Amino acid sequence: ALPAVADETLNRALKEELLAKSVGDLKAAVKSYLQGNYTAAAKVLRLRVDRHADNWLSAYLLARCYLSIADYNAAQDVLETHLIPFLKLPSVALLRVTVESQLALQCFDWVVAHQPNSYLAKLLSAKFNAACSHDQEAIATYQEVLKLAPNRLGVHMAIGQIYEDQLHWAPAIEEYEAELALDPDSAMALVHLGHAYAEAQDPDRAIPTLNRLL
Repeated sequence: ALPAVADETLNRALKEELLAKSVGDLKAAVKSYLQGNYTAAAKVLRLRVDRHADNWLSAYLLARCYLSIADYNAAQDVLETHLIPFLKLPSVALLRVTVESQLALQCFDWVVAHQPNSYLAKLLSAKFNAACSHDQEAIATYQEVLKLAPNRLGVHMAIGQIYEDQLHWAPAIEEYEAELALDPDSAMALVHLGHAYAEAQDPDRAIPTLNRLL
């Protein structure tokens, strides 16, 4: 049976590694990993990685161990030091995304906990609420961001897109116009504003707005 570590390709590669050589330490590490004893597995795998015992499998498993015990910085270090040449492999690419997402979340939690009223905390909170489809909370928090940084590009755009998703064209238009007041050459704002005008049955403003893109 294949060791259930990741996708089938990686599992097969790991099985071949276990069968091809005298790898008692790797077998012990895999056993510990499959039993959920990630700390014990990491100790063994760290030694294998440091002596380059195989090309990448031990490094992958080590990073997975660190991820499982929430040591995201250590996992990132293994990825950057040993796994960059293997990022085209789906398992490695997915692992990298997962680790970086956890690091971003960790940063978000720290900022919100230690600087809850800062511009960055408000912006991160707004983006989080928007991603979770908490539209009213997102809009309210984006408006707090604008109070702290009224000329910040992209905030009106973000609010406008929430209204656009709700098919609320009048407030979407207002936000896109505010974005263009700050950045008259914003192609993204022009596209969304022209679309909003068209959906609001206002071709007299939609056509010249979209023509600005030509």
